[in-house]
Amino acid sequence: MAMATLNQTIKEKLYKVDNDYSKLINKKSVSFKCSIIIPCHNQNEKLKFCLESLAKQNFSEAFEIIVADDNSKIPLDINDYKDYANKVKLKIVRLKKNLGAATARNIGVLHSKHNLLIFLDADMVIPENYIKTQVNYHKNYDNIVTVGMREKLLTSSIKKIKTKANYKKDFRYEKFIPRSWKAFHLNEKNIFARKYNLLKETDNFKQFGFGKKIGVWSLQDMVVSSSIAIKKKHFLRARGFDIRFPKAWYEDIHFGAKLLANNIKIIPVKSITAYHLVDKIDNDYITNKIIIKNNKKLYNKLIEERIKIGTKKSFIKSINKYAKYYK
Repeated sequence: MAMATLNQTIKEKLYKVDNDYSKLINKKSVSFKCSIIIPCHNQNEKLKFCLESLAKQNFSEAFEIIVADDNSKIPLDINDYKDYANKVKLKIVRLKKNLGAATARNIGVLHSKHNLLIFLDADMVIPENYIKTQVNYHKNYDNIVTVGMREKLLTSSIKKIKTKANYKKDFRYEKFIPRSWKAFHLNEKNIFARKYNLLKETDNFKQFGFGKKIGVWSLQDMVVSSSIAIKKKHFLRARGFDIRFPKAWYEDIHFGAKLLANNIKIIPVKSITAYHLVDKIDNDYITNKIIIKNNKKLYNKLIEERIKIGTKKSFIKSINKYAKYYK
């Protein structure tokens, strides 16, 4: 059976897996610790808001924070974050070359000690129940990746906000696809100028398996790495984020596809919706047009590869080729 799986491509396996996580058996485990992995590139000030929200967590057990500084123009200095470093266990890994978010996250994992990995972006501000909620899901269930929602917020407004982030502001709750997106989805027809509600239309992703597509999205598109949690053993089995992605975009979707190919269920967690700090509310498709097109082309190529099972040893070997670039 395992050999049959390995003979399939990632794309082939996506058409054979469901995401009905309601079938999962509750197997409550002992408490365990977690590692927070944060890639950061030229987001020094936003990182302070992220760390501040981590320092306010209503979580009694110890956790570590590993920030992978992806060669920011102004190197991250732990002394600039001492107000938060005194409250949480913080480590900064400095990359000497800009290697991209996928590689930065993997290097962060390489330096992690704990068995639950939580991935956040440097511009995320999380609610106080975030870590506790993530940990509880993974204590109760195996073979899952939990996905948080997010609401865009102008950085200049963060100190004025008194309400919690609203999951209904996330694209996975509701999103209008404009006609301008045709340039990025040339093979799609009759899906533009329409509004979609992915959570509602799929019963919170439970009816989003077997390669089903809604609008421009498939199930793996729901894995947005700015806010996810996964057990390290599953991360390693899926071989982590693919370091062939030089820039952020589609590297997390590819990771989601690999998780699905390894029979991991994707669970949305609306109660831990975070604020995503931005300098302006713009159209990401326009701002990152070239990167999106190049990374989508790479993604379409990589999911045609056969499924490969990773190990801790193979993961370390793949990352050590970049050892000269970090310290």
